[in-house]
Amino acid sequence: MDDQIRYSIANSDYVPFSINYFNGTIMLIETLDYENVKKYVIQIQARDEREFAENISFVNVTVEVLDVPDNVPVIRNSQFDIYINSNLGIGYIVYIVDACDIDSNTTLQYALSGLDRQYFDIDHFGVIRLSTEFGSKKEFSISVTVADDMAMTTSASFSFYIDSEGAFPAFKQLIEPKITVYENVTDYFIMQFETKNVSNGHRYSIAAGDCFEDFEIDSISGKLFVKHVDRERIPKFHLFIAVSDMNVTPMHTSYIEVTVEILDSNDNKPRFEQAVYKASLKENELKADVLLRVTAFDDDLGSNARIHYSIIEGNIGDAFRIDPITGDLRNAIPLDRETIDKYRLIIEARDSGEPPLLDIRIVDVSVLDENDNPPRFSKLLNVQISEGTKIRDVVFKIKTTDPDSNENSHNTYSIIAESQEKEIFVINSKTGYITLGKSLDRESQDRYRMKVVVNDGLFSVSTTLTITVTDVNDNAPIFSQPLYTFEIDRNNSSFGSIIGKVSAQDLDSGENSTIQFGISPESALFEVDPLTGEIMVLRSPTSFDESEFHIKVYASDNGVPPKSGVTNVRIVLCGSIEKVSARDLDSKESVKKLSRETIEVSARDLDTTEPVENLSRETIENDNIKFSIMPVDHNSIIVNLEEASSSVAPTFRDKNVIFELSRRSKNSTIVGILPVDNTSSSSSSSRKPVFFIENNNFLRVLQESGEIILSNAIGANMNNTFSIEAIVKNSMLRHVPPSICQVRIMFNDYAPTPVFPEEIYIVSFNETTSKELLRFNFIMPDDAEFKILGGNDGKLFCISKTGSLTLCGAPTQREHYYTLGLGILSNGYIRSQTTVEIHFTNTINTKFRIYPGNRMAWVRENISPGIRFLRLKPHLDDQQNSNFIFKIVDEEMSEFFQIDANSGVLSTKQTFDREKRDAYLIPIAIHRNETTQPEIENITVFIDDVDDNPPEQSPIKVFVFSEESEFFGNIDQLYPPDEDSISSGACSIADETPSLNIKFGESCAGVFESVPSGKHHIKLHYRENDLLIKYDMELLVTWLNEKIIDNAILIEFLGTDRMAAEFLSRLRVSLQEMV
Repeated sequence: MDDQIRYSIANSDYVPFSINYFNGTIMLIETLDYENVKKYVIQIQARDEREFAENISFVNVTVEVLDVPDNVPVIRNSQFDIYINSNLGIGYIVYIVDACDIDSNTTLQYALSGLDRQYFDIDHFGVIRLSTEFGSKKEFSISVTVADDMAMTTSASFSFYIDSEGAFPAFKQLIEPKITVYENVTDYFIMQFETKNVSNGHRYSIAAGDCFEDFEIDSISGKLFVKHVDRERIPKFHLFIAVSDMNVTPMHTSYIEVTVEILDSNDNKPRFEQAVYKASLKENELKADVLLRVTAFDDDLGSNARIHYSIIEGNIGDAFRIDPITGDLRNAIPLDRETIDKYRLIIEARDSGEPPLLDIRIVDVSVLDENDNPPRFSKLLNVQISEGTKIRDVVFKIKTTDPDSNENSHNTYSIIAESQEKEIFVINSKTGYITLGKSLDRESQDRYRMKVVVNDGLFSVSTTLTITVTDVNDNAPIFSQPLYTFEIDRNNSSFGSIIGKVSAQDLDSGENSTIQFGISPESALFEVDPLTGEIMVLRSPTSFDESEFHIKVYASDNGVPPKSGVTNVRIVLCGSIEKVSARDLDSKESVKKLSRETIEVSARDLDTTEPVENLSRETIENDNIKFSIMPVDHNSIIVNLEEASSSVAPTFRDKNVIFELSRRSKNSTIVGILPVDNTSSSSSSSRKPVFFIENNNFLRVLQESGEIILSNAIGANMNNTFSIEAIVKNSMLRHVPPSICQVRIMFNDYAPTPVFPEEIYIVSFNETTSKELLRFNFIMPDDAEFKILGGNDGKLFCISKTGSLTLCGAPTQREHYYTLGLGILSNGYIRSQTTVEIHFTNTINTKFRIYPGNRMAWVRENISPGIRFLRLKPHLDDQQNSNFIFKIVDEEMSEFFQIDANSGVLSTKQTFDREKRDAYLIPIAIHRNETTQPEIENITVFIDDVDDNPPEQSPIKVFVFSEESEFFGNIDQLYPPDEDSISSGACSIADETPSLNIKFGESCAGVFESVPSGKHHIKLHYRENDLLIKYDMELLVTWLNEKIIDNAILIEFLGTDRMAAEFLSRLRVSLQEMV
């Protein structure tokens, strides 16, 4: 039975049956009555939940009700006082008891009783005949008892009176008392009866033999008609026709017997013995042996029941033939399981009637596997693992495909490598899982190459496995010196002068080794270049009172989490020293670093059959070098190096920059933005400009953007102007001097420009919301204004001079949310900035439901990717038709599954292993259309198990609670420990323990009788094909005595594994903290 099929009865309101939702078992839910309904047709619906919800199939199941004799016979006679002919001879009919039993296939037995029973006999048709002459006796009284096969009886008493022969009507002699008629004819005239010796009129009737009223006789004319007969129900009728005088009570009646034989018509089609036939044979074999014999029966006779068999569908390649007379099925050619592993043949049984009738049956033929195909690796084995991987963690699973079946693809895996690598990487020979045996250190070795071999018992194949160790941020930057000492010439140094450089190294790679420098906050007179480590002075040293400074410089990497190091810097002010100049290009060092990277690229690319890709780099660490790598052939490359142009260095647009600022401005007011040319659009941080301003008490600069921000209130005694120097540089172009400009701040007493108090505002709107979305209640000076700085490409939003943000446009395509950049400008300069997030919500009723059965699906493990297993079917509460848009919103789940955005069909992207993970919870965003907010539905996907792992020889523990001192009952599935949840073997007791009465049935179910409470150790055997597993069972039987019962709560959960899984799935969704 396929665990993914769900069953239901489509016409359940009209049949007294139910069906198990999971396994398709049909159950009776009401008492049947054959006499009421003899046949039911059940319409079974099967739905495959792995595929589309529309993948539904129907089949009709016919249930024929078998009759049992549960009804008492009934005597239908209405005359109990009867005249009999005085001239009646021995053996002639006296009277006929018309007894019937509506049960089918029952035989009635008749018996006489009473004082006068010696005068009469009664046969199995209920015909009472004279057995002895009357003599002088004129009245007789008898009783008749009728019994069926179940000894249920009914009785009636009759009185007979002698009268002269002339008072009785008499039948004329019949030419032929036996007649024939074809079944299924209706209202068909058979014959006519005639009488004599009638003076007072007469009437005809059917006295007996027609319990089901299949015949009808005209009471006046004596014409006999057949209403409807079925030969398969009653092939022959013994009718007793009566003629009686009229208007006389009791009546004078005579009888005549007529035999009606029913001839066959072809009204029954052949019927197969079985509903479904199954057969199997091994591939590559051609045998004359019969795979199976199909047999059909026909209730008709003669040629109407002569059956011919043929294959009408599914015989691909004429692989099979069937004997038309016997129904013997054979294969005609050798079969290949890897081409077709199962044939579904449609067999026809056709009779020889006119017209012919037929029936069909399905024959499923399974082609059994032979090991005739080698295993194959599913893909190139290149793996990246983190050096932080823990010992015994799974590194990789060797995945192979084998066209052969599981029975012939039990692969064993091994690694051919140096002994050291075998210790680092351990492979499970049965599962192919490679786990880590020793800790990794990327800095010692970052790549391993080994050969993986897979053997299926006959074939052996191998491939190369390359494992690359990726970096973990496990090294902090280390400064080259614990203490740096630099000297400053007090007289020859100025703002921006470089006084020295610190350097640090990080042994990690990639972002984990990218270092940024910073300086302790209390060192306000100095600044460090974040990329180069160069320390510069932020104010002319002539104003320094101290002669020596001690500062701390930090080096942090870009790892997650970052690691950092610290060093101490001693700065000494002294007399004149030679000015430090920018370091010349160290080509030798750059080429050396470039060679390392080039070799790594070559090793990566030249090891494959693919051509080497062009590679370019703008700079190498701290040098202004540009280089490119171009392939020549499979084994060589050309490296070009050139010095970066100085024209890319950032320079101030003006050497003198003037900003105006109100003395009453608030903290965080943007004073202005330093204007710069030659800023690169590259995302590389090495090409971004870095800004510095001279040390002061109330202004600071954002190093990346050049925005000058007010950091402290302006004192009332501040002069009308204030000047500082600013520097912009590219840290990578160290041979190019920085650009310097003079910044002049002009103070005024105007009303201050307001500042946005929040960095971000969030608002929502819908169709019914007023057009105003947000209002800023600021007092704006005359020279200030609001402005939308970005995110308003469609001109959908407007902001007024008074700070009212409104919806002012009609979008051609409305988004779900918008992000606007707002600014407050004064004389064209940005003074404050903020972000506004605007969320659009739809007012149309978009509430929909996903029914519980549509929230769960099952995927079998080890199935190839691309399987479509579920279609989501949202149901709208307002019953409106709508198109939905679907999207998986979890990045991790997107690696395993994909969903068609329009149809909602879920499919797999990977092959699953239930033993690693047996369930997935997929959050899916569902939009009714592109203008609605999504609703999130969680879909649970269970991984169905296949028996792909051998059991373990480990003990099992079983705990049983018994209400008696001895345990009586069954315990299911006492299998040995197994990663799989399904097994097909059998269990038995290895050592028969006389004191324990334990037997095993199907599914390793243990039947326990009189097992005393306490602990028992039992040795068990498990057999599955040729596999034998020996394991121990520790059985602990606890007697629930009164003390335990009084102090305990027992909870019993009854249900199948699948019911429990569905219950837990709903619980998981409801209680998110359990997930």
